Amino acid sequence: MNINVTHYRRINDLIQLRVTGSPDELAKQVGISKRQLLKILKDMKESFNAPIKYNSMRKTYYYFEEGFFFFGFQRSKKAEITQAVVDALTKAMAVSPT
Repeated sequence: MNINVTHYRRINDLIQLRVTGSPDELAKQVGISKRQLLKILKDMKESFNAPIKYNSMRKTYYYFEEGFFFFGFQRSKKAEITQAVVDALTKAMAVSPT
């Protein structure tokens, strides 16, 4: 399946707000078919471990655990950590024992 990140983000946003509506309504809001929606929800649950459930009384999908669904590039903290270590060592070496 070709992943459209925009669809995943939109679905996530609506799930976070608990305003998805029924599966038919959610598919319409996202601009995809109900079949595509159900495939995306299955993928979110199985491939990305998203804790999604549907509340038929409130007619909305929701996450049953705290957290968030994230698509994006996360910069490595390696350079920042390395610089912090260098700064700490430089400072420690500058302090002369008495």
